[in-house]
Amino acid sequence: MLHILLLILKIVGIILAAVLCLAILAASVLILNPAVYRFDASAEERADTIRGKLKFHWLIHLIRGEVSYESGEWRWDFRIGWKHFRSGEEKPEEAGRLKTPKGLDGSEEAERMENSEGLEEAEGAGSSASAPDQEENADASAPELPDKEEDLSAEASEKEKALSDEAPRKEESQKKRKEASETKTKSLYEKICLRIERVKYTFRRSCDKIRSLVKKKDRLTAFLANETHKRAFRRAVRELRRLLVFLFPKKLKAEVRFGFEDPAYTGYALAWISLLYPAIGDHIDLEPDFQHKILKGNIYAEGKLRVLYIIIPLWNLVWDKDVRITFRRIRKMKR
Repeated sequence: MLHILLLILKIVGIILAAVLCLAILAASVLILNPAVYRFDASAEERADTIRGKLKFHWLIHLIRGEVSYESGEWRWDFRIGWKHFRSGEEKPEEAGRLKTPKGLDGSEEAERMENSEGLEEAEGAGSSASAPDQEENADASAPELPDKEEDLSAEASEKEKALSDEAPRKEESQKKRKEASETKTKSLYEKICLRIERVKYTFRRSCDKIRSLVKKKDRLTAFLANETHKRAFRRAVRELRRLLVFLFPKKLKAEVRFGFEDPAYTGYALAWISLLYPAIGDHIDLEPDFQHKILKGNIYAEGKLRVLYIIIPLWNLVWDKDVRITFRRIRKMKR
């Protein structure tokens, strides 16, 4: 019985070792296998003539793709395993909808025309038949003229009623005017009070913001002056430089002539590019044009990217004590 248990444990151990070896092999392939990329772009005197193409593949062409830009249109073609994703592909439902004709058949159009003609004839007959009937009704409904004496008496009685009702109406109008003036004065007083309260509230709020900013400034200066944080910042800068060295392409060649309508913008762009010129100056030939608006040249880059390039700086930062302390203090400051 004991030898059977040992045999089972041996088989389980072999299976676990095999699974562990396969996991290590897969992780090493993902980490060490490079993703190869190739970029090519060109332009001829204007920005709307820019053409560019980017190709890449990873895991022995298991994952690959191509992205291109030309005449203002983007196109792409990706493949992951056996699945393709291309630009301009239509879903089957949308394609079926586009193939179905939008217009009606000839028989349906003829039926619609016949129905519309019949309706127009019926409307014309109805209008011609109703014209004499309307004239007869108008003649029959003409009212008889009242007598002049009855009109005069009615007008006199209406004038008397109007004179008798004028006095109370005047009193009511005066009362309403007084009430309206009182309400206006009250509303003005309330508005003035509200404005004063708002001014006080804004002033207090601005003072509170100024106090909080002063406190934050003191905390920030103390945070930056700490030696631990300075060492963490220097370590982060060093690891970032290492990452940029890893990501720099193996082949880089560029010849660019550029210029804007305003010469000042050309100078600003040249100043920003000059920050990177010590690292890329041997591979790039720049020619600024301060008189014309132009963009002409070509760029070619080729390189490899590995997941290991990102893991190494992250590993060094995580195991640095100063970086961990600084990260924890930054989280506390956010709270």
